[in-house]
Amino acid sequence: MVHTRLLPAILPLLLLSTLLAATAAAIPAPETWDNSFGAPGVNGDVYSVVEYGGDLVIGGEFLSVGGVAATNIARWDGVAWSPMGDVFDGAVRDLIVWNGDLYAGGWFTDGLMQWDGLDWSAVDGGLDGSVEDMTIWNGNLAVGGYFSSAGGGSAFPNSIVVWDGSFWDELDGGIFGDVFGVASYGGSLYACGTFDDAGGIYVQNLARWDGAAWHDVGGGLSDASFDPYAAYGNGLAVHGGQLVVGGYFERAGSLSIGNLVAWNGFSFGPVGSQPAFDEVYAVGTAGLDLIAGDATGAVHRWDGLNWSLPGYAIGYPAAVGEYGGDLVVGGGFVSIGGAPATSLARFDGSWWPMATGMGATGIVESLHEWNGMPVAGGRFPAIGGTAGVVAAWNGSAWTPLGSGIPYAFGVTVASLTTFEGDLIAGGTFSTAGGVPANKIARFDGTNWSAMGAGSLATVSGLLALDGELYANGYWSGQQTLGHWNGTDFDPLGTSVLGGVQILYSLGSFQGDPVMGGHFTSVDGVAAANVARWDGAVWNPLGAGTNGSVHAIHEMGGVLYVGGGFSQAGGVSATNIAAWDGTTWSALGGGLSGGRVFGLASIGSDLYATGEFTQADGQPCAYVARWDGSAWHTLDSGFDAEGRTLLASGGQLWAGGEFQLAGAAGSLRVGRWQPSVASAAPLVRGDTRIAMRPAWPNPFTSATALAFDLPAPANVVIDVYDLRGARIRTFARNGLAAGPHRVSWDGRDAAGHEAPSGVYFVALRDGVSTARQRVVLLR
Repeated sequence: MVHTRLLPAILPLLLLSTLLAATAAAIPAPETWDNSFGAPGVNGDVYSVVEYGGDLVIGGEFLSVGGVAATNIARWDGVAWSPMGDVFDGAVRDLIVWNGDLYAGGWFTDGLMQWDGLDWSAVDGGLDGSVEDMTIWNGNLAVGGYFSSAGGGSAFPNSIVVWDGSFWDELDGGIFGDVFGVASYGGSLYACGTFDDAGGIYVQNLARWDGAAWHDVGGGLSDASFDPYAAYGNGLAVHGGQLVVGGYFERAGSLSIGNLVAWNGFSFGPVGSQPAFDEVYAVGTAGLDLIAGDATGAVHRWDGLNWSLPGYAIGYPAAVGEYGGDLVVGGGFVSIGGAPATSLARFDGSWWPMATGMGATGIVESLHEWNGMPVAGGRFPAIGGTAGVVAAWNGSAWTPLGSGIPYAFGVTVASLTTFEGDLIAGGTFSTAGGVPANKIARFDGTNWSAMGAGSLATVSGLLALDGELYANGYWSGQQTLGHWNGTDFDPLGTSVLGGVQILYSLGSFQGDPVMGGHFTSVDGVAAANVARWDGAVWNPLGAGTNGSVHAIHEMGGVLYVGGGFSQAGGVSATNIAAWDGTTWSALGGGLSGGRVFGLASIGSDLYATGEFTQADGQPCAYVARWDGSAWHTLDSGFDAEGRTLLASGGQLWAGGEFQLAGAAGSLRVGRWQPSVASAAPLVRGDTRIAMRPAWPNPFTSATALAFDLPAPANVVIDVYDLRGARIRTFARNGLAAGPHRVSWDGRDAAGHEAPSGVYFVALRDGVSTARQRVVLLR
């Protein structure tokens, strides 16, 4: 077994698809998003790797590899990646080569498919459930997972079956439960997972089939109190004449041992002087070595004499294998061994990504043009292989700005601007270029330096205007707009906010600074969520908006604001509105389904991005264009929210949480070339159920699970841990079409606090399924 169980095999999960999959255009338009900004690897999770015909084949749950569109399976020929058909509507959990053909098993329709070199086909009608692992036993194909029939109903195995090419062997009734790993050892077929019955024999998560009957294996797997229902096996591998079991357990038989153990055919024991393991997600072999990856991200290697630690992944390893004599590791991670590599990496003594890609390994929060170069900032360990949370695009690659601003948890570059020729960065960092810099710093092209006396707590916005520099900051316990006096920042007026007192955005209108956020007044002057500084006092913009303002942009003498509101100046305006200096007006039917976070313009066209899912009441996935009279899609949009936009060199740059821009793999940053052909007008069409990104994520106490319904429906939201156990369910009946939100407090169904870790949220409406991953930190 070379990958971990991440969700129950009984759940027919589908990929989180783009909302615009069902959005029709009057005339089909070519996709004009640049595919250069994919992941330096895979834009999803990799569960299995195998060498086939001299190529490396990977299976998992993804939409592209290195910017090349490929759904859940892809092939590397040593030079380039290519897709292998488009038949997998769910995750590919395992791959194996048998009798010269490639077989794939997983959470997709038919469960088990065969590739003959040209096409995929279901194996004898397939299985009625899901496949987790496969092995070759006595020359035949052994399959484990969760299913109850095979061959279109010609056989009725339970979770494990053997196929000889013509007939199914049910193995005396099989196993009642989930099988996560299978292996051939000592002439017998072994299975691990979470089960207590194999062919009517009581077993504890580990069983052996000798060709005629099932047997217990040394007392099986359990926790410290000998409870088998609090333990399970994730995978099996054969190495050094022993069967190695990885999973989540504290005992193997009577032996006290954690999460990795060896079986020699008679008894359990450690693998050499093995280190302490957290839950083992991946166990397999590469060359002469045993490889085990655990929940901490550690990738351990045993060469038969010594254990070593080639590296840690930021994320989790889920698959191990070999290609060209090198170790290959797949999973769900953003880097491994310090090398930027998304979900797939190769180790030859050093770690390397197996696909090029200029995307970011975390959220892009800000974009700005400096010295003719787009600059990206945000919450990412690396972008295009350049480490740190800020980098510049030189026309072909992302390049560091000096020694940059290092990534750490909680560090972000939220805003960028140019002042006195220098690049100014603001956010939540404490160092820049190796020198102390409290939340705001400047880069002169060579070195970074701090700005101010270090009294800032956060910076959420920056503005350079007519030789002056302004910053939205948090001073002395309150949000304030500050002005740079040459040595530090002074507040404009007293800048005391009323109401919620949050500043989100900063822009200008007719030469004056304008700030947006969530407030009711500034310095005692009533101003609803947006206000203008005239050089002496704060002024409202009419009656303002009835909700938060997150984006401000001036175009053609008009000020445009985006956010989360339904009215501007008493006029109905959904999340976006225009102010001409006297009155507010709506932009058509607006942008609904979520807030607007970013605005930019090219020529006379206005572009918007955010978490919205409709424009003018029609499907529109997170990004849209306003031509002065109507809204248009930008090809097929994003698969998740956008945060920021930049117009540079006649092109539109976007940053956010997305992994797809149109059909291009585009990891959190994308570039779009406007064209008349791609300006598809919105027309009516159905959409699938869709989840918006949870917020906050990661979270410590509670996170909002937001989703959009295309039609009235009853929905069920399930929360699963990494072991695949469902820990919480929310049912909501009779919901109307539109946006909805459910809060998860990080507790299980019994009210107990769930531990820190990765959790999966699955949303179902009886027609389609959407899902996402959230991270709980205690």
